[in-house]
Amino acid sequence: MQLQKYLFLGILFCALYSCSKKSGSAEEKPTITDYYAVGTKVIGGEQYGIVWKNGAEQSLPTADKNSNIYSVFVNGEDVYYTGTTTKGAVYWKNNNPVYLSGDAFLYASVSDIAISGNDIYLVGTATPPGKNATPFLWKNGVVTYLPVDGTNVSSADKIVLSGNDVYISGIQFKSNGNNHHLK
Repeated sequence: MQLQKYLFLGILFCALYSCSKKSGSAEEKPTITDYYAVGTKVIGGEQYGIVWKNGAEQSLPTADKNSNIYSVFVNGEDVYYTGTTTKGAVYWKNNNPVYLSGDAFLYASVSDIAISGNDIYLVGTATPPGKNATPFLWKNGVVTYLPVDGTNVSSADKIVLSGNDVYISGIQFKSNGNNHHLK
């Protein structure tokens, strides 16, 4: 019985000693992960695009009244947001705005962003002169309007890249109530 008691105490001592902090050993640094949320906040009847980083509310410098922020994308150290302001369709890179140029983008919004290498892809909805709201793909400044029948309002809402393939989802609103999803 005594032998079992000493054997138990010896195993317990080894277990406790092996779990203790060793002097001079490098401590593991905790991984710090930022989390983001985006949306719109109504203040005094006006809506403002807002970003929350780690739960703290932040406003983008150019997110004026009647602005919206729709998505966030983190690529390494760079943080991108998409949306619209009173100046038109915009994406922000590290809080700096990049406005899409052209008449169609004055009444437009950028819904989503994807990045592959140095290529920036945006999708959203623009209103070209004389047309209904039309979904678009914007790649590095080159706009492609997506094929829809043109008689109804349509939008592109999400984009996903997989290898060399680009996937875009959206919706086309039909006046008869039969809406179609873009693929």
